[in-house]
Amino acid sequence: MNILIVYAHPSERSFNATLRECAVRTLTAAGHAVRQIDLYALHFKPGDGAR
Repeated sequence: MNILIVYAHPSERSFNATLRECAVRTLTAAGHAVRQIDLYALHFKPGDGAR
């Protein structure tokens, strides 16, 4: 199965980063194809959806 993890956090030492890495290890070990997108690293700016 293909898995996409979308992540956005400024600290690579955060609890969220630990959970992400655990998920990647577990899913990969189970034979899944895992892809990650780090929105914070990509300087993602959400648009104003209140139109």
